[in-house]
Amino acid sequence: MFKVSRRDGQANLLELLVCSITRGSTSIKSNGEYRDSSGQVETAMPNRRQDQVGTNGFFIWTYGKFYMFCLIAVICFFLLEYSDYTETSSIRMLPKMIKKNEMKEVHKVETKGVTKGLPPSRKTIVNIVGKHNTTKPASAQQNSSRQSNSSQDLTDFKRTHFMTANGQGRLGNQLFQVACLIGTAFRHNYTPFIPRNHRLNRVLDLKQAKDIHMTNIARIGEGKAMAYNSKVETLSHDKNWTLNGYFQSWKYFHHCRHEIISSFKFKQNTKRKVIEILKTINAKGRPLIGVHIRRGDMSSSSEMKRGYNVATPEFITKAFAYFRNNTNKPLFLVVSDDPRWCKTHAHGPDVIYAGTGSPETDMVLLTYCNHTIITSGSFGWWGAYICGGKTVYFSNFPRNGSWLATIYNHDDYYLPEWIGMQ
Repeated sequence: MFKVSRRDGQANLLELLVCSITRGSTSIKSNGEYRDSSGQVETAMPNRRQDQVGTNGFFIWTYGKFYMFCLIAVICFFLLEYSDYTETSSIRMLPKMIKKNEMKEVHKVETKGVTKGLPPSRKTIVNIVGKHNTTKPASAQQNSSRQSNSSQDLTDFKRTHFMTANGQGRLGNQLFQVACLIGTAFRHNYTPFIPRNHRLNRVLDLKQAKDIHMTNIARIGEGKAMAYNSKVETLSHDKNWTLNGYFQSWKYFHHCRHEIISSFKFKQNTKRKVIEILKTINAKGRPLIGVHIRRGDMSSSSEMKRGYNVATPEFITKAFAYFRNNTNKPLFLVVSDDPRWCKTHAHGPDVIYAGTGSPETDMVLLTYCNHTIITSGSFGWWGAYICGGKTVYFSNFPRNGSWLATIYNHDDYYLPEWIGMQ
């Protein structure tokens, strides 16, 4: 232990502390002498002492600032990472909602009274989907995101909040997420957007728009992945929202089906590939039945234990027979991740194996058909939904008593007009 005694009753505390630390176990007497731990008296050396106090005091002051900076940085990190009210995101609008498409270096949007500017080096371009009604309830107009006076070409977005969804899974899952985003945003008169790194930007033909920097984001989860969560109907209108989950239910978005279909426009090069495929088929006016048979990972033992099960040959036979009996000379276009199985169990003179191995190309091919047969999985679901017409699906999904069955609601997942078979 070191002791520090006051010198002439007026010793500077910081000065004495520095001296004590730098000289070890030393006492400073009122007469200016130094005594070490053995009691030996050292002659007071004012100049040396002053030099030590100045030098070591500088280092303590410097290190103190450094540690204080680190502490503040850690606190800020946790606030930004875990607070629902300090997140930021930049967004890109659909051309229907803006008047111009020029990009500016910095665009400012005010959210809850805080105006933020986005530097060019941090710009994150994203895409908006759907058509948005900017008329908001009176309660939602308070504390809303307002347009900067310097950006007169975003007048469509005055006094509106924003909503986005996290991209998870593959193509079918992501279409569910974005469709739920559009449907929920329509329900609450919010502006929907997806980040630039969202996979759908590489698949769908979405156009660029303005950068916007927003704050005050809250989150809502899906509840059960394959069931409807009614909490999306009662979101508060004083913040921006992020949807976390898969949201696999038609009830989230079927009320704006037309807007969903018009927003899910695949890229032109993908459409051209499908048109070339259809030319080689030369259907000559025959009705096309798109058939998606999902096996692959769902046929593995681990997925079967979770509750996934693949369609049986009996289902394929019944589904084909339904359209052969109810349509005039149908032509079946089969896409699958297991073409060998399909050639054994889904065959006939009116069957064509048209799969390309490209998810987006196969999806567009299904949407170009008149009717659809699907087994299981969100990919085939969306092929049928966008296609329209009649849909026959494998109803023995998921397996009863399985884990998957606990997060599944049949009426929420399949449209009531779709036809289930086993």
